[in-house]
Amino acid sequence: MAKPEKKITEIKIGYLRAYAPQLTLSMLDLPPRDEGVAGAEVAIGDNNTTGKFTNQKFSLDVTEVKPDGDAVQAFEGMITKGDRYVVADLSAKQLLSIADIARDKGVLIFNVGATDDSLREEDCRINVFHIAPTRSMLADALAQYLMVKKWPNWVLLYGSHEQDHLYADALRRAATRFGGQIVAEKEFKDTGTARRTDTGATQIQQQISVFTQDLPEHDVV
Repeated sequence: MAKPEKKITEIKIGYLRAYAPQLTLSMLDLPPRDEGVAGAEVAIGDNNTTGKFTNQKFSLDVTEVKPDGDAVQAFEGMITKGDRYVVADLSAKQLLSIADIARDKGVLIFNVGATDDSLREEDCRINVFHIAPTRSMLADALAQYLMVKKWPNWVLLYGSHEQDHLYADALRRAATRFGGQIVAEKEFKDTGTARRTDTGATQIQQQISVFTQDLPEHDVV
């Protein structure tokens, strides 16, 4: 008598990411095109190896939106395809736009991109699990390291974008918590130079040199 075939449980995992090509001063700073996704694909392959013994099959559904785009339509499309676990590499605003929809549909979200502290505080959602550390966690870790190394005097240089200001705020709080002293602060304005050309990169390098000339005595920047 033939043995009945074992039922295979299929587990569909979505990967929703905000992506657009980035401009950097150096090619060494340019993130890989498949950053994050490559790791997820390795994990899927590893899980499917084990799944042969546990009667499980894992699949990965990757969807991209623009960094300032609407994530709701893309997310709803993933739900339609049967994704019940979604890895989200999105901004905090995009993440919140889909969190309540996911809750109502019984979908769990794993936040791997947004570092905003508010997502674990006033904007906390019961169906969102945070893998990415918050800005305050990152700033606290850096501050503790600098204090252990006996580098208490810091110069804080930050960019002109919203994310830059939020991280600068986290570093100020960390300095207060762990005894660091911010001896000077400066905002570097992003004027949108042509970074892909030699002239653009050279211009920024010249600006940085002048920008850091009048700093007071300090241990780290």
